[in-house]
Amino acid sequence: MTRLIQLIYVSRFVAGNRGMLSEMRNILTSSRTNNYHNQLTGCLLFDREIFVQIIEGGEDKVRTSFERIAGDHRHEAVRIIQDAPIPARDFPVWAMAGFVRSEANESLFRSHRFLTQKSTGRFEPQRLIDLANALVALDQPSILSDIRPAVKIPEPQAQSGQTRFYEAMRAPDHDGITTRANS
Repeated sequence: MTRLIQLIYVSRFVAGNRGMLSEMRNILTSSRTNNYHNQLTGCLLFDREIFVQIIEGGEDKVRTSFERIAGDHRHEAVRIIQDAPIPARDFPVWAMAGFVRSEANESLFRSHRFLTQKSTGRFEPQRLIDLANALVALDQPSILSDIRPAVKIPEPQAQSGQTRFYEAMRAPDHDGITTRANS
């Protein structure tokens, strides 16, 4: 089995022909599809200027995915702030969770010192992970709540023999890899 790693990067949004929220929707949709097929999980944060993305999975697949992401024209000044082996995933069921900083979640961004980290350029990986987990835990409606691709992904067979379906944003089974909360 390949080594499980977590890569966190920050980058600056580059405005294109589409609006920033439209671009965010497109990024999340393609991330969820690509990540599902590559058994990657993670979270994308966007404060309307800066992207922070946490990617987890097998080392080779994370690196291949990051190479593709780094070449994307929708952002620049891509900087890795953490690239390390992990014992378990922080986002085990999210092919890619996504949150845009807004009035509804501003207090979480502030309490996790996001603005300070952004202004100094010194991003702290654990604070970013904690912020992403806090946003996921809220399960709040967000600007992006309408992004639920129609692709159905089969869940492992239920005992009754019937197959249930996850939403496309959910990640596939990861061969028994546990979350940090369960490890």
